Amino acid sequence: MTDFTKYTSLRVFLDLEKVLIEAWEDWSILYWNKEQISVYTALTEYHVDLFSNAIDGDKDLSFFKKNQKHLENEFGFIVDNVTSCQERMELQSFNEPMYVYKNLGKKVCFIEYVKRIAKNECELYILLDDMVSDEIVHYGNFSILFVKV
Repeated sequence: MTDFTKYTSLRVFLDLEKVLIEAWEDWSILYWNKEQISVYTALTEYHVDLFSNAIDGDKDLSFFKKNQKHLENEFGFIVDNVTSCQERMELQSFNEPMYVYKNLGKKVCFIEYVKRIAKNECELYILLDDMVSDEIVHYGNFSILFVKV
């Protein structure tokens, strides 16, 4: 496991489907992931961001926000920030259709997103996701840790 004591600031991002819930169409809570998730959310005093390709735009974002408290209560964390695929595509000036963006893969999408938001306030960005492999990637002033759930 990564030695987190060497980082003075970090952010934890969670995927939604297959990490917190079964699927967008089936909001069954995945309790068996709770212990692994809590190891990482404890690092940020249980404050997390959501990074999910299931949330396409405003309609999905609104639906998520209606269910947000339930997830927060079940997992014991607070979701500080949720961005839709559309918002991330705009931030990255990605002008192709959304399916092209999603086909880049979660790792590439997250790296490009973090490159846009990293402003020296955070040294380590962590993504817990079922579609990534355990890996750490280092950039000039920050690192990204991918954790397979």
